[in-house]
Amino acid sequence: MEINELIRKDQEASLATKWLLLIFSVITVVFLGYYVWKTLYAPGPNITIMLGRTNTPAATTTKTTTTTTTPAATPVVAAWKTYTNTDYGFTLTLGDLWQGYEVKKLVPTDGMALAYYYFNMPTTDADYANATSSSSAGFASVFAISVMTPAQWTALQADGGPINDTIITQNTNSSYIIGYQHGQAYPQTLAANASNIATVIATFKNTP
Repeated sequence: MEINELIRKDQEASLATKWLLLIFSVITVVFLGYYVWKTLYAPGPNITIMLGRTNTPAATTTKTTTTTTTPAATPVVAAWKTYTNTDYGFTLTLGDLWQGYEVKKLVPTDGMALAYYYFNMPTTDADYANATSSSSAGFASVFAISVMTPAQWTALQADGGPINDTIITQNTNSSYIIGYQHGQAYPQTLAANASNIATVIATFKNTP
């Protein structure tokens, strides 16, 4: 009986040990399985952070170069430098030498022309202190624009014209002829203006 009892107890101990080993093995397998699953598949903190992060590219600064083209300056002519004749439709441009000039219109009574337009400059010369039919007091005539009919022009050419006058036709039509003539006398202080007459006449333009 004692031997059987010992065998029985030994078998019970062996069975208990086996159960313990089995339980331990199961726990070990479960733990290892969990560990493997967590390592390989479970989303860890780092993965969550990476998935939730939006990569922002570094700011790029673009420099824009603006090229400004300055248009060529258009010469501005002072209003006083442009003489406009509205009676017969023409203009003349005068330079700085002519600053302060006046234009005096004279309609002759001798029938030699339709009109004369005297271009006068201020002077302190005592000989020009008084006004005349062609200039105001203190002004001297340097040149004149003449407007004639074709018949008047023909008569003037046939007569040879007044002594020391130079007449050049600038515009001819069926109604009138426009020319110019130098002043017969002027102060020496206006010699530069007299030398500039041809330059002024070269600017002659008809206007509509």
